[in-house]
Amino acid sequence: MAKRHLHFVEGHPCGRAYDRLPVEGRMYFSSDENEGIGNVQDVSVGGWRVRSVHTHVKPGDAVTFFATLPDHQQAVLVDQAKVCWSRGDEFGLAIGEITVQDAKRLKGFISRPPLISTREELTHR
Repeated sequence: MAKRHLHFVEGHPCGRAYDRLPVEGRMYFSSDENEGIGNVQDVSVGGWRVRSVHTHVKPGDAVTFFATLPDHQQAVLVDQAKVCWSRGDEFGLAIGEITVQDAKRLKGFISRPPLISTREELTHR
């Protein structure tokens, strides 16, 4: 499959160029040093915020992961991502390599109108 390489905005510590969407999903990831399971906290076409209680990663680590998103039967696979930051049990990932098919699935998920309320909307009711 064809790969898409994303280029990041200079000057941002994580190269973030996109707004993130709050979500709840499951992620399975691995690096050279470890592997683990995490909960996706928010997502964009360029990066993800993840919470993983049992596995810790360091900024600069290269990670491969697949994640399930709400209302999607097929997981999104990211062949290569970089850990940009890590605080406690949370860390941020910047996407480096993703297939065109998975990039389209992710972009479609982010751009469609929400079917359910986000966590923030639920707490403000």
